Amino acid sequence: MAAAQTGPDQFADLPQNLDAFALRRQRGEPQHSRVHRVVHDYQAYIPLNPAVKTPQTLEGPRRPRRLTEAAHPRAGQRGDIVHGVSEQRLPSRRPQSARWLTEPAFLVRANRTWVEPLLDRADKEQERLAAAVYRASLDRHRYAPVEERRQLLALDAARYGDRDLSARILATEVAGVLTARWRIDWSTGSQVDHRLRHVLEQEIGVPLTYVGIVAKRGRPTAILTDHNHNVCGWDLVTGAKVAILFGHGRLLTDAFGVVDGRALAVVAERDYRLGVWDLDAGTRVVRLEGPTSVRFDAVAFVRFAGRTAVAAGDALVKLWDLETGARIPVPGFGVRYGSVKIVAFPTVGDRPLAVTSSVHADPPDDASVRLWDVTTGRPVGPPIPIAGQLRDAMTVAVADNRVLAIAKGFGPARTWDLTTGVELTADGGASTIDGTDATDGTGLLAFGRDGDWATTVWEAPRGRQVARIPTGRRYSVRGTRATVVDGRRLVVADGSPGGVWDLGVPRVGDPMTGHTSTVRALAVIQDAGNTLVVSGGDDTTVRFWDLDAGAAARHARVSLTYPVSALVAATRDGHAAVAAACAWDVVLVPVADPTAPMVSLVDRFSEDRNVTALAVGTVDGRTRLLAATEEPAVNAWELPDLADLPDVSTAPDVTVSTMTTTSTSTRTLLMTGNADNTVRVFDLATGEPLGPPLTGHPHPVTAMATAVLDGRTVVLTSGRDGTLRTWDPVAGEPIASFWASYYGVNAIATATIDGTSLAFTGSDDRRVRVWDLANRQQVEPDLCFPWPVHALATAPDGRLVVAYGNEIAVLRPT
Repeated sequence: MAAAQTGPDQFADLPQNLDAFALRRQRGEPQHSRVHRVVHDYQAYIPLNPAVKTPQTLEGPRRPRRLTEAAHPRAGQRGDIVHGVSEQRLPSRRPQSARWLTEPAFLVRANRTWVEPLLDRADKEQERLAAAVYRASLDRHRYAPVEERRQLLALDAARYGDRDLSARILATEVAGVLTARWRIDWSTGSQVDHRLRHVLEQEIGVPLTYVGIVAKRGRPTAILTDHNHNVCGWDLVTGAKVAILFGHGRLLTDAFGVVDGRALAVVAERDYRLGVWDLDAGTRVVRLEGPTSVRFDAVAFVRFAGRTAVAAGDALVKLWDLETGARIPVPGFGVRYGSVKIVAFPTVGDRPLAVTSSVHADPPDDASVRLWDVTTGRPVGPPIPIAGQLRDAMTVAVADNRVLAIAKGFGPARTWDLTTGVELTADGGASTIDGTDATDGTGLLAFGRDGDWATTVWEAPRGRQVARIPTGRRYSVRGTRATVVDGRRLVVADGSPGGVWDLGVPRVGDPMTGHTSTVRALAVIQDAGNTLVVSGGDDTTVRFWDLDAGAAARHARVSLTYPVSALVAATRDGHAAVAAACAWDVVLVPVADPTAPMVSLVDRFSEDRNVTALAVGTVDGRTRLLAATEEPAVNAWELPDLADLPDVSTAPDVTVSTMTTTSTSTRTLLMTGNADNTVRVFDLATGEPLGPPLTGHPHPVTAMATAVLDGRTVVLTSGRDGTLRTWDPVAGEPIASFWASYYGVNAIATATIDGTSLAFTGSDDRRVRVWDLANRQQVEPDLCFPWPVHALATAPDGRLVVAYGNEIAVLRPT
């Protein structure tokens, strides 16, 4: 149904389906499918109704019309619309040489089925860099129209530190599409990783859960499932999807094996019995004898007495013959009461062994990790006690006839020699261990998540960190495994989407590192003639960046105790400073003197309530710092001595979500956006409200900015309802309302460029939209980003600063 490029023809058959689509949204059904994305794009192109002229017509927000040659305000200028691209030729047939990766036109306009096979063939430095740039947003390229792909590729090139490649990509012409008008000056690259090989995605935005890795028809295949238990496999060499066939039931984690060339899996069927299925043929091989009410969390294939058996554990370990499905009468082993997790079945010489970990044991002394002889059912070596239940993962490998294991209880990850019971090392590098696996038999890899949600890879028993993969919250990794394919050590992780990383790939590019978690706040400040970008986020740091060079003008000035939720620039004693809101504290961070102490205002608040918004205003030539908390009041202090001023009382039981100030000819106004869906205006000098609350938003107001329109100051507000509304704060009246995003608006910024008052909105749909406030129209194509946009700021020269995910980018209008 979807065409290669976005346009009216692509949506010819969709209008009759919109009613059913709206009903699906009302029911709260999942909206992450490709159809949802296409319908969303269709609605964004619906022609507009006549312009809103009076407040009486504000009930129905307008959708933006399509940015065509006739609609664009600069359509009369030469070169706005590209009608032909003959000067940038593409290959006439599927190329075989990776040199095409160095051609920006090929990356932007070629079908992804032509580009992706070339990524693994890149061997020269520029080819490898282009391949890494393309992979950075690979999940987006598969569905994005060509103009969105151009924007993402240019941004990812800047994230890798190659501004020249970024500019050449933006200069690529796309037939029938506006030329790119925003150049990317620079961007941080904290979340790019040259080791990323493949992106595993079933549907857009649908999280995947790791199930296992199996050699399917001789090809290493990763198997993952979504929340609806739909199962899909991916070839770890090519990244292509592979069909996984089995009957009704639930695939058990890591319950896979290859027997006589067939890829087999153990399935927990709906009648509480286990079945073994052929994943290639989609047929059941055998059902295992005896129903059971236990959900087996650990199942494995094992060689026993010259035949293949299936082993599973509840309170005891049980064996079934794979040929007949009958129970094998062997001595049981385990704990008296509780449950057993079969970790692995290593073989030392000709001796089949089993490693078990017991949880919920009764008595608690039975909670241990043990090595057993499968033939006799007797323990080998002493038990290894665990303080509390073993709650995460364990893996086992055989090295030098020793059985090594790594596991994590409530303490740090620990490694033992199970044969002797001797602990080899304690690995405290990862805060949590969410998966472990053996790789090539020479060592163990432990996978953890650090405080920034990155996946850390540790080699045991030496306790050496070998890699840190910046998966972050985008991938939401829950399960991680490692394998070796053609001598390459690969890491497979699930999430939304999943991914495959090659730990042996050499580094490319020069990404500029920055925040290690989501950036929530931005500010632009002047210091000693330089313009600095200040950023703060969930990693509890405040960072300073040179607006022109992009390099870190200061290292992270301070690592605060809590995440930074808001920033505002101020001047204290003639020096630039930044006020940062973190939890229930406001910290003044000096800019000019790195050795100057910070000032905390935590003792100025009457209660420990989270600070929700910051602002700065001027009354009678004196600057005031304002902080809103969850209390129904706005705290105020006068700079530079931080003298306490009377609070500005808001409505009872109403939390201020955002606020800003503006000055008129007679007074300074404070505007607050509130959780009760209202906008309130106060006289900052007296703290008195000016008129009744302004209503119109159906959801809390979470974003606010001011602008000058037709010689008067206006306030712009938005929130989760996705409408952008303009107000006259002096008259206390609404001016206009128009649609901004179906996903809500997280941030608003304004600027005046070439005499035109523009507004910028950033949303969870990973887009920044540019609006002409006079005409209330979108005037530029969407600026696309790989992560949700949480904060925006503008510089005095009109440059736009965008915080997306953990990254910061500066865009310049051309």
